[in-house]
Amino acid sequence: MEELLTVIPMHGQTTAQEIFRQLCDAIVDAGLPWKRFAGITTDGAPSMTGRRNGLVALVQRKLGEEGVEEAIDLHYPSAGPLQQMPEV
Repeated sequence: MEELLTVIPMHGQTTAQEIFRQLCDAIVDAGLPWKRFAGITTDGAPSMTGRRNGLVALVQRKLGEEGVEEAIDLHYPSAGPLQQMPEV
């Protein structure tokens, strides 16, 4: 069974560091250990998947600091077929 931790509105342009900070706060607020972290679903944007400073890299670094050696699941959901906008 999967559960959603939280939904946090973020306005404007957000960085991986800001998203990571919000994620850390949500995990702490929920009283969860990092070893319960199971995966990330992302659109594949560089800010999410960048090797050094993307969200996935920041989470993996944090998991290492916490002694969690298991790999996290990374999902790229399919957007499905592109739909054309109707002509006006």
